[in-house]
Amino acid sequence: MHNVHLARPEIDALRAGGARFVLCPRSNAAHGNGSPDVTHFVDTKIPFALGTDSLGSVPDLSPWEEMRAAAGLYRGRKRAAALCGNCSGPPRSMGPPPSASRRNPRPGEPADFSIVDDPGGDGDRFFRGLLEKTGRANVRLTVVAGQPAHGAAA
Repeated sequence: MHNVHLARPEIDALRAGGARFVLCPRSNAAHGNGSPDVTHFVDTKIPFALGTDSLGSVPDLSPWEEMRAAAGLYRGRKRAAALCGNCSGPPRSMGPPPSASRRNPRPGEPADFSIVDDPGGDGDRFFRGLLEKTGRANVRLTVVAGQPAHGAAA
């Protein structure tokens, strides 16, 4: 389910029942399915992941392009940092119950993260620059489950 035909009360009821959400705005646009209510997810702090769906509906599998597409659908007053902070990625949005997934990793535990070069943001514009300008060329290292998967250490 791509969450494009759900009313806000339905989204809230699913969340209350423990549902996890993945939004695929570029795929939805390609198929003409409508758009997910990114504003509701961000403004009510509903954790979600962004997905690219597949190369059958999008030209690339870039998470940066998907973030830009989601940001283009946001109609609230929060900054880009709100979108970045709410888009929790698969571990938090699809993984264990929130009580288990909200803790920080302990020393020695595997983690998933990316290290990127500053794409040109400055001061309070950093998150906006990160969202608007970052692409594959800026990614120095991606670690999945504690193992380098892309970049200098891979």
